Parts: sequence; C-alpha cells; structure tokens
Amino acid sequence: MSVSPRTPDVLLRETFFTPHTSVISFLNKIHAGEREKKELVEWGENLEITGRNTKITAWRWSFNTGLLEYAPRFREVFGFAPFEPVTYDTWVGHMHPDSRERAKSSLADFLAGSTREYHNEQAYVTAGGEIHWVETRGLVERTHLGKPKRLTAICFDVTKAKNLELALRESEQHFRALFEQTAVGMARLDLKGSYIQVNDRFCDITKYSREELLRMGVSEIRTGETTKDLDLRNRLLSGEIPRFTTEERYARKDGSIAWVLRTLSLARNGLLAPQYFIAVIDDITDRKQMEQELKDGRQRLEAAIAASGTATFRLGPLTDEWSWDENMARLFGLAPGQALKSFDDVLSAVVAEDRNELIECCNQCAKEGNNCESEFRVNWPDGSVHHLYARGEAFCDENRGLTHITGAFLDLTARRQMEVQIETSARLSALGTMAGGVAHEINNPLSIVHAAAADLLRRAKSRTALSREIVLRNSERIVQMADRIAKIVKSMRNLAREGSQDKVRATRVAKIVEEVLEVCKERFKNHSVKLFVASLDPTITVYCREVQIAQVLLNVLQNAFEAVREQTGEKWVRVAVVVQGSAVEFSVTDNGPEIPSHLQSKIMEPFFTTKDVGKGMGLGLSLSRKIVEDHGGKLELLNDEGHTCFAFRLPLSLHKELYAA
Repeated sequence: MSVSPRTPDVLLRETFFTPHTSVISFLNKIHAGEREKKELVEWGENLEITGRNTKITAWRWSFNTGLLEYAPRFREVFGFAPFEPVTYDTWVGHMHPDSRERAKSSLADFLAGSTREYHNEQAYVTAGGEIHWVETRGLVERTHLGKPKRLTAICFDVTKAKNLELALRESEQHFRALFEQTAVGMARLDLKGSYIQVNDRFCDITKYSREELLRMGVSEIRTGETTKDLDLRNRLLSGEIPRFTTEERYARKDGSIAWVLRTLSLARNGLLAPQYFIAVIDDITDRKQMEQELKDGRQRLEAAIAASGTATFRLGPLTDEWSWDENMARLFGLAPGQALKSFDDVLSAVVAEDRNELIECCNQCAKEGNNCESEFRVNWPDGSVHHLYARGEAFCDENRGLTHITGAFLDLTARRQMEVQIETSARLSALGTMAGGVAHEINNPLSIVHAAAADLLRRAKSRTALSREIVLRNSERIVQMADRIAKIVKSMRNLAREGSQDKVRATRVAKIVEEVLEVCKERFKNHSVKLFVASLDPTITVYCREVQIAQVLLNVLQNAFEAVREQTGEKWVRVAVVVQGSAVEFSVTDNGPEIPSHLQSKIMEPFFTTKDVGKGMGLGLSLSRKIVEDHGGKLELLNDEGHTCFAFRLPLSLHKELYAA
C-alpha cells in the first residue's frame, strides 16, 4: 500500500508539535541540569547585553519536549503582538504570503537533511502591518540516528539593510533604464579606456554596433589632441576634479566626423578606489556646422564690408557705450594697430562745421527711437579731408523701450570725387552743346561785319570816292555786330564757369534770363523754333549763385529745344518768370511730345536720358535739380494745359538771411 509523501507543512507540524513556550529568565532557575543552566545563563546574558541596542534575538526549540525558549526581543524582531502566543501557526502566519511556502520548504529540507547549519532570510508581517526582514542563522543538534533534537538560532532584524538593498536594486534598474533610454549617448569604460557598456544612442552617434564598440577603445574613434585629455583624466583619477567636459571629434564607421560634447566622470567603490569611467556624449555636429557656416558668413560679410569701405557700429543708450568693428580705424585714416577708443575720438576727427549735425542725428535717433542719417567730413592725420556717411537704426523691446542703436559708416570720398568728375564732364558736354549754339549766334553778326568790311574794302580798291554816309553806315554796323559778339562771348564765359564756390548774392532775374537767351536765341531762330519770353520786371531780384541758376535755365531751354526741333508743324518754347508769394518761379514750356507717365518719375535721376546713344549723358536735369535744391528751391516737371513744363522756384532776395551762404 503506497503512502502519500508528506508536505513541508506536515513535516514541520510533526516536528514542531505544540510547544510549551516561555520567555527565558536568565536570572532565575531554568528547567535543566546544572550544566545546561550555566550555558543558558551565559548565552542569555550575552544576548541581553547585545540586544539592548540592536535588533537581535535568539530562540531555541527542543523537538523532544516541544519547549520553545526565546530571548526578550523575539516578539519585536518577528513582529508578534505583546501577548500573542508563539506557536508554529503564529510563526507561519507572520511570514509574508509571497514567500511563505518557499520558507517552509527550505526549513523542512534542512531538517530532513544531515547538515548542521541553517541560514535563511525571510520577510515577516508585523501585527501593525509593517514588513520586517529577518536573517536567521542556527545550529541543529541531531540524535545518533540523524533525527533533529534541538534547533538553536540567532535572528537579526535586517529590514534597513534589505530596504537599502532593494533601493539600490531599484536605483540600478532606474539607472539601466536611463542608460538605455536617454536621448544622449552613454558609455562605461574601464580605466584603460576600453568600452564595457554602451547604449543605443551612443551607437547611433558613432555608427558602430554595440558588439563592435565593446571590442574597441576610445582612442580608436577619437581624433585630435590626446595630451590634454590624458591630463584631465589623470586629474580625475587623483580626485582633483569631479568631472570634466570637452568638445571632441569622433570618426564614425562611415568615415564622417561627429562633433560631440563629452562629459567624463569616475565611479569609485566603497573604498573610494577607481572602478570605471562614465562618459556622456551629446551630438553637436549640426551646431558645429552651423557655427562654421556663421563663421564663414561673418568672414565673407567682413570682407564685403571692408571692400565696400564700410564700418559698423553699435550704441547702448542706457550705458552710452559705443563699439565698432576694426574697419572704423581705416575710415579715419589711422595706421594699422591704432583704434578709436571712444565717440569723442570720432568727434575730434570730424570737421568742426559738421560736428553738431552728427551729434544731433545721434541724439534724435536715441530719443525718438527711429532711423537717422548724416553726411560729414573728417580730417585724416595726413591732412586730407574725407567724406563719410552714417546711418543708424534703433531697436526696441516688446515694451517699445529702446535697447540699442546699430548702423554703419560709409566712405563717400571716392563717390564725391567721381561726382565732381561727372559734373565736370556734364559741364563740358553742355559747353559742347552750347558752343554749337554759339556758333550760330556769332555767325550772323559775323557775316554782317564781314559784309560791311568787304563793302568798304571794295570801294576803297575801286578808288571811288567814299561818301561820309556809306562809311558811317558800315562802321556802325561793324561796331554793333562786334559788340553783339563780345556780349555773346562774355555770356558764354560766364555760363562755362563752375560757379559752386561763388557767393550767394542778390541778382536781377532779367539779367539772368537775358544772358541765357543771348547764347541760344539765334539757334532757336535758325531752326524755326519760336521763342516766347514774357515781359520781365527789371526790379525782381533773387538771392542765388548767378552762374549756377543761369546754367539751370540754359539746360532746361536746351531740353525744350531738343524736344521740338525735329517735329513738323508749329514749334515753340515759352519762358516765363512770375512772383508767387515770397518766391520767384522760372518756367520753360514747350509744345513737343509729352513725356510718358512711366518715365516722369525717372526723368531727373542721374544717367537717365530719353535721347539716342551718344546724344546725352542723362546728367543735366539731375545736376540742375541739385543746384536748385542747394538754393532752397525745387525743380519740378509740370503739365501746362497738356504741354511739358519744367519749373523751379527761388526765394526773393528779401529772405537773404535764410539763404545767403
């Protein structure tokens, strides 16, 4: 008949039959012989002393008598209630449910075996619901047949240690999760620099697989200087620094270069001995490429700025601090290595007459928070004068508060020199045109002079008596025409002068008009162009540079002549001068083709012309406009009853104090 195997629970119940339990009184007489009494007293005294300050207890279970003896801290260590009986069932009942069966099997296997030492670690639930971890170490006494006779054990409350162990295990799990799932590359390296653990992100950055990296060292993928890195690692090992961060270049498996920001720290054991390195790397390749592109762009910009004769500046209004680039010194004619230290250095180089305008421009931009611009002259150390242009732009925060002003200085010297050359060329071109007209103006009086002189010469050669009347008539004609030619030449000489340095003074309007007509009216007549001139008040005067205003009027008249010269039918040009309030308006109107509307806004721009190639430079009107504006007036293109009309105004001479130079 077969017998069912006994379970660990049955085996233990047969071994631990209902005991008689008691708290060991180590100072009173114990149910034992004198030898056992002495042993128990010594054992109990030692436990009592030890257990006073530590959670240590002991118990002894005699399987023959069922007597359970335990030290005073037994209930506290195992979590029993103060008056709870200590039996097999209560002992099992305090075991944590998750490991109860495993604990019973472990003890049953031990008792059924032949080993003498017992060691186990078990969780117990206290009467208050808390969990205690207890480590039990014991010795079993067996009969000569190997049957358990008595089990003596010492128990330690290891709850704190176990919780710390669990916390460390949880921390390690968190570390592993962080190690693998973090967005940055992480690696552990031994003290020689070989990889012993890497995460997926590290593999992504380097393009190597995990298996490949674990067969490699950092020196195999790191490029660049190693001396500095070695010094930092030695300082890390010595404890001089806790960590260090460097920018490194890694050679990827595909041959490309990865820029990384690497932070290296050192892990030590409980004895503070170095164990391994922990490397955290962040891929900054895109950032480095952007930095390089910005650097290249800045270099190109600086080269362009230098080539364009420009310098940039920045002003912080709150601190009144100026800063500018190295090109600024070049614009002020300083030698290499010299620099402008402050805005006062800038002002000291500016021509005295131009300083206030520059200062006012800066102040206006700072106060009103808008843009400003100014042209001024600077004295170079070599004595030359250069023209500069400055433009500033104000920047504000979200509350409209001014944060800074930035802008640029531009060297206009070459431009000004070119403008002078262009103006000279334009005057020469005008002189050429005027010379052609003057040839017509002089040709008629010269023909009369020639005819009168030839008549006198012919009569003299014929030895015919010359009557007084003939001599007087021919002589008067010669003198009149000679005076006419002299007047034309004088007008031409005046109009040919540059005139920009002349003083502004009161000038009769009639004189200006007559002088201009003197050099061009014959040309109009020869081409059948009617020239209408309104009657002029000889008392009207304007304050101006006479030569420059005459040049403007002549240029406008020549343009009107060119507009009508080639057309068929009636051709006419009308000149008028009228007083309008405190100004005098000069106007020239013609009946030539109307200027198209899309060209009217461009007609006064430099180098713009509607004439055929070789017949004009496109500078006449632009220079004329500048001359009129310098006199405080304005040159305009108007429509006079369907006819093209150019008009400009100048202030009457009674406003001398406003416009005299």
